[in-house]
This record gives sequence, C-alpha cells and structure tokens, in this order.
Amino acid sequence: MLPSPAHERARNVLASPLSGITGGLADVRDLAPALDRGLCARPELAALPGRFLFAIDDGRDDVAGEKPDLCWQATSPEEGVLRIAGSPVARVAIGDAVGALLDAATELLAGAQESSVPERAAEATGGPRVGRVSGALVCAPVLGEMSVAQVCTLADSAARVLVTPWRTVVVPGADAAVEARLVAAGFVTDPARRCRW
Repeated sequence: MLPSPAHERARNVLASPLSGITGGLADVRDLAPALDRGLCARPELAALPGRFLFAIDDGRDDVAGEKPDLCWQATSPEEGVLRIAGSPVARVAIGDAVGALLDAATELLAGAQESSVPERAAEATGGPRVGRVSGALVCAPVLGEMSVAQVCTLADSAARVLVTPWRTVVVPGADAAVEARLVAAGFVTDPARRCRW
C-alpha cells in the first residue's frame, strides 16, 4: 500500500488545506502529490530524517508558519519563494516549485553527510479555525482522535476530505445537513466550543 517503503519516514509533505477552496494566492492542490511522487523517485532522499518537513503554502502563511525545513510559498498565482528553514533563498515559478524543493532537499542532504540534518522539534500549532469557511467546513474530533464510526460518517458525508496537521478535518462543500451529521457523530464545528488539546 506504500508507494515506497524506503521513503515512508521522509514523506512529510504539508500543503495549505484550504487551497483551491477559499483564499490563498495560488491553488497548490496538485503540488503536494507531485512532490510526494518526486520524493519517492529519488532514492537518496530516503535518508532524510523522519521529522524533516516539506511545505507548500498557497500564500496565506498557514503552513509556512509551521517552520518547515523546506517550503515553497506563493507570492502570486504564478510565482513564489523557496524558503530554507524559514529564510527566503530564491524566487521560483509555481511550475518549478516541486523540482526546486526536491533539489534543495538533495543539496541539504549532501551537505549534511559530515553532520546531521536537524530534527524538527516544534509541533504544529496554527491552521484553519474550526467552523464554516467559504466553501468548506472545518471540524475537529475530540482529543484529535476519530473512531471507526466517525471515519465512516465522514466517508458517507463527503466525497473528499482533507486531514490537517492541526487535528482538524476540512470538508469541502459541506452544507448544514452535513454539519449536523458530523456534530451528531461527535465532531466539534463551533469555534467557541473547541478546547485546546
């Protein structure tokens, strides 16, 4: 079931979860799977540490704010900036973003042969707020854990959902009936009721 068992620890790709649904400067939905495929196609990148994080930010600064090791962040619908450990290093067209991220990872890994690639210590803390956003519903399972019944409710309620690193789920196109079904299943959709966990 894994595209590359050797790369499984290194396949940490984070993309703006509301991209193409609402807000943002560029639609980056296709870049995350392309980056994952490119990562698995480079055998040397299987040596990246398990906490090495790639991010693709659509310009809203949601995933760039998570301090990824490598990030492409949109500055317009056609262009963005490549960031290494948060610092901008080059302007890169959206069509070249995946290649730039992979090349930078290869260079970082080659330069780390004498030392080690630093492990990320920060836990994700941002992300979209629970509640309705234009074109989607962001909900949260209590304590960040979903039961089998809740997963089934999600599957029955939407053709596609996005699981975020902030312990939330984005449900594109969810209407009031879907929201009621998710609340009945135990998901939190009211930002006033979301506790910190």
